[in-house]
Amino acid sequence: MNKEKLSIKNRIQKTLGNAFEYLSFAKVIFAMSFAAFVFASIESFASYDAKIDYEEFMKSFLMATLFALPATLVTKNLPCVKKYLIQIASAGAGFSLGYFSCRGFGDKVFCDLYYYGILCAGIMITLFVFIPKGNSRTYFALVFKHALFCGFMTLILMGGLSLLIYAVQNLILNTDKYEVYECGLYFCAFVFGINSFSHYLFDRRQDTDSGKAFKVIALYILFPVCLILILILYAYLLKALILFKLPTGQINWFVSFASCFYIVFYFILREYDELPAIRFFYKFGALIFIPLVAVQIYAYFIRVNAFGFTGYRYSSLLFIIFSVITFALTFVKKGRFMNYAILILSFIILVDSVSPFNLIKMAHKSQYSIMMKILNKYDMYDSESDSLKEYDKAGLESSITDDDRAALYSSYRYIIWTSKLPQPAWSQEVETDKDGKKHYYDKDFTEAFGIKENRETEEFAKYSFSTREREIPFDVSGFREMTVADRSESSSGYDNDTKKWNDYKREITAATFTDIHGREYDLTDFIFSLADEKNDGKPLYYSIDENTTFCFTSLEYKYNKDRKLFRSYSFRGYLFFK
Repeated sequence: MNKEKLSIKNRIQKTLGNAFEYLSFAKVIFAMSFAAFVFASIESFASYDAKIDYEEFMKSFLMATLFALPATLVTKNLPCVKKYLIQIASAGAGFSLGYFSCRGFGDKVFCDLYYYGILCAGIMITLFVFIPKGNSRTYFALVFKHALFCGFMTLILMGGLSLLIYAVQNLILNTDKYEVYECGLYFCAFVFGINSFSHYLFDRRQDTDSGKAFKVIALYILFPVCLILILILYAYLLKALILFKLPTGQINWFVSFASCFYIVFYFILREYDELPAIRFFYKFGALIFIPLVAVQIYAYFIRVNAFGFTGYRYSSLLFIIFSVITFALTFVKKGRFMNYAILILSFIILVDSVSPFNLIKMAHKSQYSIMMKILNKYDMYDSESDSLKEYDKAGLESSITDDDRAALYSSYRYIIWTSKLPQPAWSQEVETDKDGKKHYYDKDFTEAFGIKENRETEEFAKYSFSTREREIPFDVSGFREMTVADRSESSSGYDNDTKKWNDYKREITAATFTDIHGREYDLTDFIFSLADEKNDGKPLYYSIDENTTFCFTSLEYKYNKDRKLFRSYSFRGYLFFK
């Protein structure tokens, strides 16, 4: 028993000794991470208007922590004053870069992209700087292992701390402040998690063995998953050859995942290269991926040629370029230069995020180019006035091809609702309220171009109206309560049996609404009665009985008379009760 107690005591002493030893040379790292925790905690309790300022300081100190890591490594053996001046200067540079990138360097559109792009690239460069000069066989495996371990320990600490907070709040203070849990999370992540991982980077990166647990997880669990995924992809290619069906863009993501698995395993399985399976993996792995990447590139460019770049597609292209370069490096002197793939990845991340060719700009440029190409093709755009011409919308509805309609809809939707960059003035509707204040509303596809999203081959009974709710007074006299009446239904959906989109997957025979009391109302007859009415922009009232009245602020439907089914219906408004 004494031996066991002594062993526990020694372990505690050793842990504390390691912590104090770490703090003896990593004071700047700890100070920056602790400052990030402090500002994150203040942000949790701050008012809504002040939150953004404290969040920017928190992110800036996290960037400073990252910059302090390599500075601490390279100055570890320098004289005390010179060492800390360099570390503080490096942390200050990181803080400044983090602060201004949080503000998008003057353009808020890019704030998140700039910050997280620089952060991710900085992490890659830091990992490269920490590669041991003598032996790097186990370095990446140890980084992977310690990242998992520190993350797991952080979650355990967070669970224990949350239990203590819950006990104190409920048993002693009789309060229930959610913000305290956020502070606990920030402490565990920023102070404990970051510094624990940092300690392993400094103290354990030169270990020669990653341990049995890591071997089980990486070699016997994750590695077989990668192999099975590769087999599935080859089975998919075989299926495409048998059916003479070209691969779709969906294969891009699966090949990207498989490529990512391969690259990670190339770095973390080096210590097991004496095993036959791993030796085969290092010798022929890249060759196995050549057909997969070739098909991926083919399918990818079919999709891009039809619908252009989006942010995801552009980033996917850069990852394909990175994976091809990495595969090529495996053939150069038996992968001797593979470590430089880390720097290549950091460069590609910076191109994708902070360069003039970043994903937001490139996607917007691509989608805008596609839209303008179609507008000019059908003589719809006046370049001198930067506006749409007066054109025959009914004629365009019949003359525009299905491919052009789909491409125009896709590009317009991306520019208006996805891209954060300024949109064309003609895509917005401007209304001035009674106080002279202007309100801008995005036009939907049909409002902007006067054509439908899809060419319709069916005859529909239709009705549509909407109002500006905030500008309308509602007479609620005589009613004791009200509830929101909001419902939308569509018959279309993906059919798993046919593997196709079915316009009538669900049969909708009636338009209904269920109130808060569980009472269901059939509004079908009322909706059909509106077919010939013109609305003047005012709400529509419909009395169910003397005690219940609907007030609709918007309503639309499409009904197929031949099928006697709704294609879709939606409405919004209020339900009043006397």
